[in-house]
Amino acid sequence: MSELFTLPVSTPLDTFFEEILLAELKTIPTREGATTLAAVTHLTGSDGGDWSIWQEGGTPLITAESTEDALIQFTLSADDFREMAFGSVRDRLLEEAGGISAVDTPKHKSLLGMLMLTETEAEALLAAVQGDLQLVIDDPDEFCEYTVTITFGASTPNPDAPRAKLTVSIDDWVGMIRGKMDPQQAFMQGKIRLEGDLSLPMSLMTLATNR
Repeated sequence: MSELFTLPVSTPLDTFFEEILLAELKTIPTREGATTLAAVTHLTGSDGGDWSIWQEGGTPLITAESTEDALIQFTLSADDFREMAFGSVRDRLLEEAGGISAVDTPKHKSLLGMLMLTETEAEALLAAVQGDLQLVIDDPDEFCEYTVTITFGASTPNPDAPRAKLTVSIDDWVGMIRGKMDPQQAFMQGKIRLEGDLSLPMSLMTLATNR
């Protein structure tokens, strides 16, 4: 997995999805009964595009297009994606973790494998949550924000009017990614600011806790 953490910001997006990421996914065992519904990434901007990621018969697949058979969709600008996947946000995570060796381990690879939901888990997710959840990561040191809109199911993403919006500082977000901060505690402490429908993030937290 180390290659994913050393890619330059200039990495072509089609090369990343269709060659580099696909090769890494093929090293992760597919869970028995994993859903065939796709995770779709929509990147806006001049060098953006749509990519669908799913598995079929235990084989991961990525195509340069959107699909109506979506479990979850991510909408963000190509610039924000680059910073999160190849740039300053990734580097902040690696710095906090203690370097590439701290995240490039069999344990973390197995955690990535767990992201593939079974058909039953996918049905439970779509039954419990609908609409758009927008995440805004605030980076005051860089005087910028990184925005990701997460859409559950195949409905058209609505980043201009999400059902719920969460804003968190980059330091607290990295802490949650690293498992050093519990999202529910962070919310109670005011480290996550919420606008909109509270029930959407609460339902997601409940599902994650029960997995």
